[in-house]
Formats: sequence, structure tokens, C-alpha cells
Amino acid sequence: WSKIYQENERPGWEMEEPNPALVSSIQQLKLQKCRILVPGCGSANDAAFLAKQGHHVTAIDYSGKAVERAQKKYSHVENLKIIQADFFEWAKDNKENFDLIFEHTFFCAIPPDRREECIKTYKNLLSDLGMVLGVFFIMDRKHHPPWGLTEWELRKRLQSRFDMLYWTRWKESQGFRQGVELVVCARKKEG
Repeated sequence: WSKIYQENERPGWEMEEPNPALVSSIQQLKLQKCRILVPGCGSANDAAFLAKQGHHVTAIDYSGKAVERAQKKYSHVENLKIIQADFFEWAKDNKENFDLIFEHTFFCAIPPDRREECIKTYKNLLSDLGMVLGVFFIMDRKHHPPWGLTEWELRKRLQSRFDMLYWTRWKESQGFRQGVELVVCARKKEG
């Protein structure tokens, strides 16, 4: 991942602004100030947007180069903590619970055989009634990241641990994202 950031001024998934689906969804959710986790934050455009809304945001990325860019752009933003770490290793030692996890291109970046672990980790990191808000890439791609994902697979993985609040294809996507972005908001099930 660092090599991609080093070789590309703007990797394909980087939008240089918060994802419009996030901006719209946050307005609809009308969240009180809360603790938000952004795994696979890249250069932290989404995380910085959330922190600027007054939320306490922890943003994590595996790539040192991505974190370097994020810190260069957003180290001045209050309530934003940017961490370079392997998400799964970090989660094992983390003691903090979050009210919301914002997922944007992280799920498609991890190997498919870790997806169940990812959903389980999300649930474990959330406070009671915490939510996952995600912009998931729905596409057919089997050989390398971004890994493909179907709506059926995502629903199957989420439904055992989360109740769906909304599920919709984002209609205002641009470029290669058109028809690929699925916006999901799901609340952690009790127990």
C-alpha cells in the first residue's frame, strides 16, 4: 500500500475530499458528538471531515506513506488521531469503544478470507447500539485488491451481528464508482 502511495500522487480510491455519500449520510443520521473509528483511512479526508463536525475520530491505516500524507494535511484538526498500524493487530490491544465505524474502501482492500474477522472486529469495537456506516464497493474482481464483493455476501456477513438501518446504491457516484458504491448503515445487535 505504501508503494502505491509513493508512486501515485492520487491513488484511484483517493477523492481529495470526503466521500459525498458520507457527507449526505452524516446529515441524515443527525449524530450527537461521538467517538468514530475510520479503518483504512488513507490520507484521512473522511476522518478529517468527521472530526471537523466535532466528533472524536481515530483514523488508522496500514501504510506509513498514507499516514504521512494524512498527518501533513490534517495534523492541525482537533479531535483527530491518526495511527499507522495493522487494523487487526491494533484492535486486539485497543480498550476504547466507538459509537460509529465509518468504512470506506477498507473492506475491499483486505483479503476476502479476513472479511468475517473484520465484521466480528467491528462489532467488538463498537459500544452498545453502535453503528457501522459504510460505502462498500460492489463489483466482480477476484484476483487482487480491490477485492470484489456482492450485496448478497455483505448482507450475509452483516446480518448475524447487525440490524440494517438502511441499504442503498449511491446514485451520485462519479467515474468508476458509478454503480459500484453501496451505502449501508447497520446497528450492532444486542448481546
